[in-house]
Amino acid sequence: MLTGEHQDISGAFSDRDMTMDERFARSDWSTLESGAPAMNEALVNFDCRIAQVHQVGAHDIFYCEIEEIRQGAADGLVYFNRAYHKLCEQSRAAS
Repeated sequence: MLTGEHQDISGAFSDRDMTMDERFARSDWSTLESGAPAMNEALVNFDCRIAQVHQVGAHDIFYCEIEEIRQGAADGLVYFNRAYHKLCEQSRAAS
């Protein structure tokens, strides 16, 4: 889960013209116990084991069992209604 400051990284991973090396060069990474990459500045990193995969149209839905959670301290980032939005203390207090 990305922080509110990582809109550029989200955009990089959705850019079909960028290579994987270019995408991963946008941040610092470490490796979780399973060998999966984890972005060091992420709000949350989940280390999961895939339990099931279902195909729905042109998409795959992954059902995963969480093996490890690594959590940072920052505001979150969501993409909704064709725009990025930060989840911060003020928006949490309003709900």
